[in-house]
Amino acid sequence: MYEIYNDSLNYSGNNTTLIRLSKLLNLRFTNIIKNNIIGIHAYKFGKKVINKNINFIIIIGGTDINIDVYNASKLTIIRKCLEQAKFIIAFNKYIYNRLLYFNINISKIKIIKQSVPILNPVKFYNLRNKFNIRTKKIFLLVGNIRPVKDVYFLKNIFDNFNMTLIIIGNIINGNYNFGKNIIHLDGLESNYIYDCMKQVDGLINTSKSEGMSIAILEAMKLKCPVYARNNEGNKSIIKHLYNGFIFENSFEFYKYSEYNVTKIIDNAYKYVSNIHNTDIEKLKYYKILIK
Repeated sequence: MYEIYNDSLNYSGNNTTLIRLSKLLNLRFTNIIKNNIIGIHAYKFGKKVINKNINFIIIIGGTDINIDVYNASKLTIIRKCLEQAKFIIAFNKYIYNRLLYFNINISKIKIIKQSVPILNPVKFYNLRNKFNIRTKKIFLLVGNIRPVKDVYFLKNIFDNFNMTLIIIGNIINGNYNFGKNIIHLDGLESNYIYDCMKQVDGLINTSKSEGMSIAILEAMKLKCPVYARNNEGNKSIIKHLYNGFIFENSFEFYKYSEYNVTKIIDNAYKYVSNIHNTDIEKLKYYKILIK
């Protein structure tokens, strides 16, 4: 029986994914590297498992395949991790294609899209009242804060227009002075974030690169409109002007923020329910766990 190794940061996307998989597949967590183990992030997890002659499955996190591969010392570990893994889980075709550059056995690369279970929002604060927000619209950005998340990408919009941005996530790397109409909260439990999603006018993703943002999928499930920066991970989920918005710059974001979203959020909900389905994800994992 496999176990899940989790040393991811609290409130990170990787941590959320592993917790969800533990519940979905009924697998225990462990903090010990042992045989028959599942981990996420080919560099961080790879450092712990390569050359140990153990059976392991690696889930590609996003940062590992999009950013860490350009660091020579990290690339060496990533390459060995991919070579020695029994199976490699990619969330989408884009990540699968990136993995092909490593000339590994393609039969062990499996595309398994993340699923969204039933979400249970727990009452947080009334955001407008709690933070005395007087702007016309409120947007939300979720995720631990580090350079790849590029949370200043739309700062000029919130500095100059009738909008407020609430950022929920711990600061992992960097110094930030958020300024006008930007409110920062430390990481929250998912159920509270779901309540925030139901209160705002949209979820924003400004990341320079993504694997597959679970926050985007959760927002779609809650019928919260999604506005995401143009990168391959985001485009693997969002079909522009069908189930969300893809923007190149702050001007485009502002333009799309004025669109009617009624049909788009309905399409997004249907998309997540059909494509990012828990039964499909569970079946695909079970097929490899028994091999």
